[in-house]
Amino acid sequence: PAPRVAEPAHPDTWHHLRPHARPATLRTERFDPYADPTADAPRPGLLSGATTLVRAQIRRIQAPSGQWVRDYTLNLPVNAADPQHTAALAERLGKLVDRHLNTGYALPTSGDQLHVNVNLVDSPQHPEAISLTRTDKPARPDQTHLDLNHTDSQLLHELLHYLGLPDEQRDNDFLFRNHPDATAVHTDGLMATIETPAPLPHRYLATIENVTDSGPQLHDHTPATAETPTDPDATPVPATEAPAWPTSRAPVPAPSSTYVLAYGAQLDGNVGLVYLEPLPPAVVDGLHQQVMGALGLADAPDTHPVREQLRAVASGEQLILNLPYVRGSLGFRFTVRVDGRDRTVDVRMRLSDPVASARYGQTEGAERDVRVERRGIGTQESVSAEASGTVRTLLLPWTGLFPVTRAIPVRGVDVALTLAMTLNQLSSTSSVTTVVQTTSAQRSNEPSEPYDFTASWEVRVDAPRLAPPVTWGPPRAHGPVTFWFPQHLARDEAEELPEAAGLDDLPVWGVDTVAEPQRLLAEALGFFGTELGTLDEDSAAELETFLSEPLLRGTLPMQRDRGVFSPVLLDTSGRALGMFQLRTEVVVGEPLRRSVAGKINLESHLTQVVKLDSQSRFSSGLSLSGSVGPALTADRSQGHPNASHRPGGGVLGRVSAQAGTHEELVQSGSTALMHAVRTNRSHLLAPAEVRHTLVLHLPGGGRREFTPDAWPRGMHLRLLTAEDANGHAPAADELRRLPAELEHLRSVGTTATPLAVDGAAPLFVHAENWLRREGFLPGDTPGRNRVLPDEALVQAQLNNLRRFEQARSEVGQRAATDAMLDGGHSLFLEIPTATGTRRVRLVLSAVRGDGDSVHSRVLPDVQGMGVASLSAAGADHRGSSYGISYGGGGSFGLPKGSWTLGGSGDYVRGNQVRHDNSVQLGVGHDQLFIGSGAGQRSEVFDVPADLALDLYEGPGEQPSVRFAHETVAVPFVPHGAPPAAPPGPPPDRVPGTLRLSVPTHRT
Repeated sequence: PAPRVAEPAHPDTWHHLRPHARPATLRTERFDPYADPTADAPRPGLLSGATTLVRAQIRRIQAPSGQWVRDYTLNLPVNAADPQHTAALAERLGKLVDRHLNTGYALPTSGDQLHVNVNLVDSPQHPEAISLTRTDKPARPDQTHLDLNHTDSQLLHELLHYLGLPDEQRDNDFLFRNHPDATAVHTDGLMATIETPAPLPHRYLATIENVTDSGPQLHDHTPATAETPTDPDATPVPATEAPAWPTSRAPVPAPSSTYVLAYGAQLDGNVGLVYLEPLPPAVVDGLHQQVMGALGLADAPDTHPVREQLRAVASGEQLILNLPYVRGSLGFRFTVRVDGRDRTVDVRMRLSDPVASARYGQTEGAERDVRVERRGIGTQESVSAEASGTVRTLLLPWTGLFPVTRAIPVRGVDVALTLAMTLNQLSSTSSVTTVVQTTSAQRSNEPSEPYDFTASWEVRVDAPRLAPPVTWGPPRAHGPVTFWFPQHLARDEAEELPEAAGLDDLPVWGVDTVAEPQRLLAEALGFFGTELGTLDEDSAAELETFLSEPLLRGTLPMQRDRGVFSPVLLDTSGRALGMFQLRTEVVVGEPLRRSVAGKINLESHLTQVVKLDSQSRFSSGLSLSGSVGPALTADRSQGHPNASHRPGGGVLGRVSAQAGTHEELVQSGSTALMHAVRTNRSHLLAPAEVRHTLVLHLPGGGRREFTPDAWPRGMHLRLLTAEDANGHAPAADELRRLPAELEHLRSVGTTATPLAVDGAAPLFVHAENWLRREGFLPGDTPGRNRVLPDEALVQAQLNNLRRFEQARSEVGQRAATDAMLDGGHSLFLEIPTATGTRRVRLVLSAVRGDGDSVHSRVLPDVQGMGVASLSAAGADHRGSSYGISYGGGGSFGLPKGSWTLGGSGDYVRGNQVRHDNSVQLGVGHDQLFIGSGAGQRSEVFDVPADLALDLYEGPGEQPSVRFAHETVAVPFVPHGAPPAAPPGPPPDRVPGTLRLSVPTHRT
């Protein structure tokens, strides 16, 4: 701590001596060079940097008590538009120095008592005049710019500069202060931090005294000294020109948000609703050099092949796209080729020391036109394709061999003619793709705050994913990175947060961030190491994608409901290894943050897409080809009896002509229907405990499960308050009725949103049992056929399982609601058989049930969205061609015992003329509905519905199986009791409920 005098001299005892004491004028500067001293120099011959103005009039006065006082008078020139501002600031500065500086501090060497006077002198023409302002959100202060709304700490910081103290905060822009271990960097004291004024450290007084001692000679003044009195507070230190460099600036205040202060400090993979600016080239280049050093190539030239690879796989864009992995403890993994060998590299980034961004004014609360948006998208896709055609080609070949028996080297003449005729031969392919997609979106209109973080990078090479932390290299910083935070994350609020809604209350929620996104993949590869030991390279990439951060974040609605499924994974020989199913349980914790009401939209979309692609081609043509030539032999005897044992060969001339026509029709079409619910009410950010279950469905039946430990903060969710999600029961004057098309379940349309389908679960249970018995789904226990090939069957079973579970899930039923009311939602399942393919069709349908619809809830702050899209395209190609080809060739044969060494060569030249005509046509239609504005609240109705799940097989129009029949319980008849009366016909449907959200203006 700084020393203090034993008995401080009160100013009243000596202050009257100041006009008689002879002052020594201290006028000097400190220069603080930039990290790149040659960039942006103020003029040729100067380095770039910042200057600290040291300006004071110093008097050494002996108080009557005998205590020497060193009086520093700061007569600061100001340029103020309002004299009242000058007076107000002067009074405030006087109180600040009395409270924090004039408290009896003793200069370490001389023991003089420190005393500081501050006077503001109106001198707008002075080259070093301070511009004095009064603004609501002042910019960062420096020695020539002060504002009445600057904090006490900021003002004291600037005053201490005039006494000779330098800046001590870490600043990446300055050469001697761009590293936390630099000798010029400190973490305590007003020159390093301006959070709160604090007592002066010992080093401050030592620096002030050293600056004084190295300056002008001081003149001692005692009470007995007689000097002509002068006004000590009227004249600033003279200057002839303005400073050549910018003056020193106060440290950037620490962020006011605890969220920002803690952001990135832990290697947890959390990103959240923030925006990372493109990484500066210096940061990316520094990281690349760090990787090169870890690979033993630190001295490699800039054109080294590994550096070129790094510019592709670890570019600034790739690092940002993989930010959740870069921020995780396992790092972002990529592979580079070094000296013919693949080397794995992991990089990770830890953030620290956030400050308001220097490029945007370094002041919190300024209006900046930057908005943040984040989406999570989850998709499950199924594709069915089939090819068919006809063979309508007639071949008429004719060959002839005319022997030559004469004793010449020709044993015969070969002649061949082939006529081929094709008439309307058909080849066609068709495919149907079904997509169910969930999307959560957070669109922020809140003002955003930029903060610069120190990014510390760590690198390791050739290490297992779950290797211990000691495998990481030392952290290195290559420059700051800038993140933008929306207002509700950049500012703390003291009010208590309300209760969060449950995830099943209303499907308006989304995943903000996933912690440790690589952890599940790494643990799964370890647990299923035996099963995945021969995993194909493409399937390995599919597995990484399946357990990647975007899918973990985007598919949570599916994970909670029957699970989300991977593609069928294959081994290196193309045989199925299995298919993964990921199920997740989520427990929401206490909320941490609340967004600003009216300034952020929280949306949940559910989309079903059906795409059809088909291609048909008719071909007709005629071709005639022929060849003729002598067969040669070295046997020149009559009849050539030894021709097979003598060298021989032949020469052929060939000619062919062909003509043909073709016609091709290509068609494609897609339909998409999206329902969404949204709100711009303030929502909550809450952590959630996550428990994953990863199931490997084995080919031929059976499964293996992996349940890792629960992750206490495995995700952060954005969800509504319980009050907003549940709304309220309608009062008597709020009761509404549905329009006719919804009341009678004739259609849903784009304005209504299905929230739930209840009652179909028993139907799917019986359907699953039937499908397993018939072999459409894998069995509960392994049962592969080891005698006959069954690869196509087991892969078809796994694909059928994915489609069936997707349709069975709540998400799938909600997505299919429109189709259920419009004739039924169809699901095709097929398996290969010895004679072809067995295909069945499941149809899930709904009609209006008995009973009244119930207006159950009112959601005042929730609106609906709907989009219906249709696109169709067709292309007709017609063409004809004709041509001729001709040429020749030869062959030889050299007998060698029972073997013959032979060879042949041909030359063919052809000419062809082709004529093609093509016509293409496409049409599309989109219809969008958004409920917004006053009065567009949502009304929730429960509508009775009778549900059916029927199975069709073959060309008939009647279902082969009605699974509603299986739900009828057979009455128990005790032994000896008379038989029960014959039951009536079983119902074709089971009772259920559709829950719909409808805009008020449609009811």
